[in-house]
Amino acid sequence: MPSAPWYIIDAKSRKWTELQILETLTQGIEIALNNHTLAVPLLQNVFPLLPMPKLSDIPLDTATIDDESYKVQLKQLQHRLGELHNRLYRKKYR
Repeated sequence: MPSAPWYIIDAKSRKWTELQILETLTQGIEIALNNHTLAVPLLQNVFPLLPMPKLSDIPLDTATIDDESYKVQLKQLQHRLGELHNRLYRKKYR
């Protein structure tokens, strides 16, 4: 199937495997260069770079939370982490 993103590589010999990989990559790059006028930018993959402050510039002594709020937030965040972990597990991500 021409639209499948997978390539079968014979892995019996390391050098032969490397050669097949390099040929496949080279062929893909050549096709992309020849078809660059047809390419459409993928805007969903563009992430703006935001300036981030240095840790030394952040006043850490003003960030306080009482014990009860901490426990509530901790429980919520642990629940959310569990949900995310389960989603990754169901999708069989490592």
